[in-house]
Amino acid sequence: MKKLLALLALLALAVSSVVAVEVSTGWSSGHLSIQGRRRYQEDRLIALSNLLADHGDTRLGVFAVFDGHIGSQASEFLVQNFEPKLRANLQGSLDASSSKIAGVVKAALEKTIAELESSFLKEAYKNRWPAGSTACVAVVTDEFMVVANVGDSRAIACVRDGGEKLVAKVLTSDHHPELPAEQHRIEAAGGVVRFGVIDGHFPMSRAIGDLPLKNHGVIATPDVSVWTNTNKDGFIVLASDGLYEGMSEQEVCDIAAMVDPTTSELGQAVANQAVRKASELSRDNISIVVIPLNQ
Repeated sequence: MKKLLALLALLALAVSSVVAVEVSTGWSSGHLSIQGRRRYQEDRLIALSNLLADHGDTRLGVFAVFDGHIGSQASEFLVQNFEPKLRANLQGSLDASSSKIAGVVKAALEKTIAELESSFLKEAYKNRWPAGSTACVAVVTDEFMVVANVGDSRAIACVRDGGEKLVAKVLTSDHHPELPAEQHRIEAAGGVVRFGVIDGHFPMSRAIGDLPLKNHGVIATPDVSVWTNTNKDGFIVLASDGLYEGMSEQEVCDIAAMVDPTTSELGQAVANQAVRKASELSRDNISIVVIPLNQ
């Protein structure tokens, strides 16, 4: 009964901050976004099971976590504009040969993030918005996935190690100011890095938005990587840093391994269990998207 009450309390905190469309020809997923011990919930999520539902047999899922800060304007702008901008940047390019399609998606992701950063900064300047956001995005197909990251939200894969165990594989690197290349760029632009933060308060070296810090070396250039999608009984997990305040990447995969793989809405079951566990220790807002690959 205590566990049931705890889960109901958790779901009561869930915030409607998701753009989600699921079609029968796409990738099913689970997602959850809750407000922790923060005054505001600025996280936003995308879970689009198939961006190409009208494009033959190709299925291309788009999933994202946007962890906003100093206001929700940046994360809200991203969740409302990411899908149409990515769709426009892919338009006419998806007839490339299968050997080139991953490169097409990678280029479209990079262009989409750059264009959204530029558009949002114009709005931020006009409205005097200091807000910014991370962006952790996965585009998933049957053959490959393309992962893009700006900031400290994180993508991991839970993959089999040859046996029954699901092992965590981190797909992104957090952008922190104390990393040598990041610190060099920030200091060259006039920013000061001390005790792991910029100018005494900002803990990330890359973010979308954050207009006041753009002349201090904070950029929105994503790291983008391409991964072969061969592990068909694993999971892809995208999450805000709040999840990892309460658990490690391997603990996320251990939870995924404990969920019955025949469970209806498998991704949602894993998302619910992971957030419930992390929220016992994390004070931050938590947002997660889980994509099972056995589909």
